[in-house]
Amino acid sequence: MQSEAGKLVILVATMTGAAEMLAEDLQAELGGPEKVELRLLENAVAADFPTTGLALVVSSTYGTGDVPETAERALASLLAEKPELRALRFGVISLGDSHYGDTFAKGGLHWDDALRQCGARRVGEILKIDCQTGDDPAEVARPWLADWLAIAVGADADMASGKARTDIAR
Repeated sequence: MQSEAGKLVILVATMTGAAEMLAEDLQAELGGPEKVELRLLENAVAADFPTTGLALVVSSTYGTGDVPETAERALASLLAEKPELRALRFGVISLGDSHYGDTFAKGGLHWDDALRQCGARRVGEILKIDCQTGDDPAEVARPWLADWLAIAVGADADMASGKARTDIAR
């Protein structure tokens, strides 16, 4: 499934709604549904992922560093089917609780790994948000989002001119 030309797609993996609320805040920040599409990964399959353009995964972390139960099917489908995603660039915001040490915000790392296995290219670094600090996740994400979009737009310009970017994960 392709995204509309030039439209950012936010892919949301949530169980309690925290990741969805953050995604909605970011969508509003970026111009609303006309410019940014939100897709809940609840019961999604590999065919529901965009194959081109720019996507942002916003994922919570549950259990021992897992994706939310509602998105397990989507992750399993992505890993089993491995659709061709070489024309997709993406970023990841991963929510978690730092009290869980080694598994802190690991849900987003699973999406990063799965998308990269399908050929998608991550733009910039993964943002990990500690939901136990009391900070508003949207406030934490805004500066990262601005930087991430600048890298993504720069990557578009560089790809059009044939230059390589060093801040895009391969």
